[in-house]
Amino acid sequence: MGLGVSRGHGKDYWFTPSPHHQKDCPGQSESVNQLNESSSFIPSIAMVSRFRGPEVLFFFAVLVLPFLILSLLTLAGRPERVEAQVECPSPMDGSPTVKASSRTPAANTSYEVKFVTPTAIAPRFDGIVMELHEDILVPRGIAPNFVRVQYEVQDDNNGRANGFAAFVELDEQDDPRHPTTVRIFHGIVKNNSPDTIPAEAKVTVTFRKGAGISNPTEGGAFSWKVGVGNDDNLVDANHPEPDEGEPDVRTAFCEASAGGEGADVGLLVDREIQLSHEEISRGDSITVIARGFKNGHTLTVWRDANVNGMRETGESELCQVEVAGNDIGYCNFNVHSPPFEKGTGMCPDGKNGSDGEFDCNFINAVDGLGGSTIILGKGSDDIHEANQLLELVGRIEADIVQGPGGDIQVQVFDFPEGVITGVTIGGVPAEVDQLRIGSSGRLHFSVPVPDNVRLGRQYLRVEVDRDDGMKPDPYSREVIVDISQPKAIVRIFPETVLANQRVSLSGLGFHDERGTKIDEVQFGGFTLKPSRVNGGTGAIDVAGDGNWNGSVDLPIVEATTSEGTHTLRVKDSRGRTGSVEVTVPSREVTVTPIWGRPGTTIKVTGTGFPSRNDHGSSVNLRIYYDAGDRFTVNSAEPDANGNFSREIFIPLNTPTPSSNFVRVEFDDDNGITVVTSAPHEVPGPVVQLSPNAGPPGTRFTMRGTGFRTHIPVYQVEFADINIFPGHPVSTDANGEFEVELMAPGLDAGQQTVRTTVAGVTASATFDIKPSGVAAGASMTVAEALERLGDRLLRVFHFNNDAKVWAFYAPAVPVDSTLELMVEGETYLVLVSGTTQAILNGESRSLTCHQGNCWNQIVW
Repeated sequence: MGLGVSRGHGKDYWFTPSPHHQKDCPGQSESVNQLNESSSFIPSIAMVSRFRGPEVLFFFAVLVLPFLILSLLTLAGRPERVEAQVECPSPMDGSPTVKASSRTPAANTSYEVKFVTPTAIAPRFDGIVMELHEDILVPRGIAPNFVRVQYEVQDDNNGRANGFAAFVELDEQDDPRHPTTVRIFHGIVKNNSPDTIPAEAKVTVTFRKGAGISNPTEGGAFSWKVGVGNDDNLVDANHPEPDEGEPDVRTAFCEASAGGEGADVGLLVDREIQLSHEEISRGDSITVIARGFKNGHTLTVWRDANVNGMRETGESELCQVEVAGNDIGYCNFNVHSPPFEKGTGMCPDGKNGSDGEFDCNFINAVDGLGGSTIILGKGSDDIHEANQLLELVGRIEADIVQGPGGDIQVQVFDFPEGVITGVTIGGVPAEVDQLRIGSSGRLHFSVPVPDNVRLGRQYLRVEVDRDDGMKPDPYSREVIVDISQPKAIVRIFPETVLANQRVSLSGLGFHDERGTKIDEVQFGGFTLKPSRVNGGTGAIDVAGDGNWNGSVDLPIVEATTSEGTHTLRVKDSRGRTGSVEVTVPSREVTVTPIWGRPGTTIKVTGTGFPSRNDHGSSVNLRIYYDAGDRFTVNSAEPDANGNFSREIFIPLNTPTPSSNFVRVEFDDDNGITVVTSAPHEVPGPVVQLSPNAGPPGTRFTMRGTGFRTHIPVYQVEFADINIFPGHPVSTDANGEFEVELMAPGLDAGQQTVRTTVAGVTASATFDIKPSGVAAGASMTVAEALERLGDRLLRVFHFNNDAKVWAFYAPAVPVDSTLELMVEGETYLVLVSGTTQAILNGESRSLTCHQGNCWNQIVW
């Protein structure tokens, strides 16, 4: 369709080509063709408008009225639905096109509009005008950066450019029944200057998702007109022609709208349905969610066996519902067979044509206006991508069973032809004969319940090796069965047990023949020795009613010393078995305190260890304090609950500092050592100097902590000089000592001061200042930085000899490790804001810039 231009007021304007292009849809029914033929004789309104006054009445009575009556009679005889294939004409070459990235109803998406402009479009001056159907949801304002404008001139490599809208205008529309007019003034810049779109250029306008435009909630075709200059002469845009290999969207819309006038003109929005289940068994309920159908109309859902979008004789109606005001309908129905076939039925696959006799489980819907879902193609992939194909899967029915030892009556429906290769109950294989499922998909058979199936609700699974070779192969389905009361029950007390513990057992439902005994007991697969069964008798007598009572002393084996759930199984002398599940708790060791000094005591407690058995044997525990190649050995005996508590000494020769373990061991019935451990720490000693700087001759105090208790201190070395005073000093009951010392005459600089107590050394750093430094060269941090007030947050200092950081925080002075500020030392000071103050006699400027408030100063 060509685009025309009229000249006026110095600008070019678009006009709508005329005459109006009328659709001609071949393939319609005879009655429709007759209607088209008769309608062609009806004079147009333009002809009538030529007459005035009485001439109009005469013309209407003589010529128009008979044709109107004939047309109404023809319409009355028109069939409800045209069943022939409908074809719609393609738009003429050069028509504007509009395409949404998503055709889903109500979707907020992007839109691409293309047209050829016959006149130049100046930047920021000539507007691109679009008129959008009133049902297309447009926001009150569109940001220009969400509208992209580009053009391309054919056969001109330099004739292309792109950019965004300079500004976008929307006509204020108070009446929602009228379309929305959008004016786009482009801001394309080329070679650093505004660029005019040349005439005959191919223009593309893209509304990005952020523009906020959304599809109508109803499906169908919606007017989208395009022009330049003014909005009086606009041209209808169409969906673009498909590229090679792509589906013909316009034809699909035309067919889904019964070939209605304008069904493929403008912005195309799908009518969609969604199934709550794509796989379902007979008798189950399914919900169809239909979007984009006409509100207030009756929605009819049917099984479209031929996948042609038309309801035909013999196709089953599934449900009806009135479409809600948001153009969405919810329709429910139960699945039965017939009409549904097992699997997906016989569906078109693109190879067997589209005119064959198909019986496909394809779900479709139509509203009161004849609009149905949009199906792009009839190939197998097309049908599956429509998400409207229902697969009728196999169903299993099974009765409740008394087992193990009983049988389950099983009936399968809608299974594929093939051989049953396996049946499992709760994952346990059941013994069944080789069975075949025929073309009916049905079979009834009996499944014996295996003896080792657990009680309760379990999955019964049937696997079939299908004959057709289709996927999945093997084919399997499941159903939940309730394995209820077994024929043999075992009870235990208590249900949480320990190794070596005596527990009470009882049973019912065992063989009631005279002389029957419980002569085998297993725990976690380990068979108990006769000495541990029923007080050493080795067996438990079963009464005449099949019931019994007794006791067992649990063994000390891997199963009873491993945390978790385990099975205790018994068997009578005639082969009937019963079982019960028990819990073995975790085994834990706790050490308090978690750190200690060599020579001090710690408390070791344990839970979950083998129980003391007053009727049988007890277990001896070995407790080790393991410090590498140094350890001590102690012993303990757990009580009836598997608990113990014991105090032990940390060996005096334990390395300081060191990370060690407390190990608790015992041997099981097979001679295997079972180990449980807990960590323990021995921290290193610490010495502190106060003050830690000054000239030679400065007196300072050394305070030591973390040493062995009641040990003499013989030596303190300052660099390589022993400065220990003559009077004796020893550590106290807490491993601490304090001694007053004097700095020797050494060169200025940091020196190491160390002491060794019972072979354990600790050190600190003392900063020798030049002789003659006035008193007050070092002062407390709080005093030195007092002028900063609440602007001071932190002070950090790095001791290069000790390789440690010290800090001072005015908010928590007790926890601070930096006590003094010494002249010549470097400090990092954190302030809350830029400030200036006199510190140590100098004016200091401490800054805080863009969140970096650390300052390095030399005191």
